[in-house]
Amino acid sequence: MRMTYRILPMVAVSIIGIGLVVAAPVGAYFWSRDPGPAQRLERMAAERLLPVDASRPHTIKSRLNSFGTAARDRLKHAFLAAPLPYPPAEIVLLGLKQERLLELYGRAPGDELRFIKSYTFAAWTGQLGPKLREGDLQIPEGVYGIDYLNPNSIAYVSMRIGYPNEFDRARGKEDGRTSLGGDIMIHGKTGGSQGCIVVENADIEELFTLAADTGIQNIRVILAPTDLRRHPAPLNPGTPSWTDKVYASLVQEMADIPIGTVQIAGE
Repeated sequence: MRMTYRILPMVAVSIIGIGLVVAAPVGAYFWSRDPGPAQRLERMAAERLLPVDASRPHTIKSRLNSFGTAARDRLKHAFLAAPLPYPPAEIVLLGLKQERLLELYGRAPGDELRFIKSYTFAAWTGQLGPKLREGDLQIPEGVYGIDYLNPNSIAYVSMRIGYPNEFDRARGKEDGRTSLGGDIMIHGKTGGSQGCIVVENADIEELFTLAADTGIQNIRVILAPTDLRRHPAPLNPGTPSWTDKVYASLVQEMADIPIGTVQIAGE
């Protein structure tokens, strides 16, 4: 009997050990398998936010299930007026710092860009001029993509702007600036902003839904100090000499964007 009591724990430990050895590779296999684009997007958002906001384990799909239908209904009238099919083939978000507007444009396949609607900044920080370093509270200026959609943002939901881009990094290297900052978002209402573009929660629901439906690879974000289609580039004493290059490129980028009627979100 004593021999039996000694053998049983040893057998149990061996079985548990074998189970762990088998389970670990299997679990790693299922986690590391290459998922589809939508699953990769959701995983990226979850991995980035989970340590900070584990109490809100949303996915892009669950967020769209929550507010996507209502957001599409609100967008429907603006798309019909454009006129533009939903979802469009391409989205351009034009952020105008001086006007505190985020203008939305769309394009159908083979068609020109059309104005859809605009959203007012609910909050913003900084001044006219490019973002130079971490903590300067500046909204960047330049042309960017959207890196990912975050369904678990501390500011409701958010869209990460691809700052710094190659131009920003090259100028930072030339200037000897190593901490350029990052995590610049378009997000919902908070108590303020840290260089992000803040809009009303109903507005970020529309933008988040539209971005998910269109695909983030089809989104271009143009951030300018002012509407360079209407006004000359501002003179910003103290900004780097290469700021003029940024503004010249923004003038070219905005040349093909029609000037839309100012239309506030929700109207």
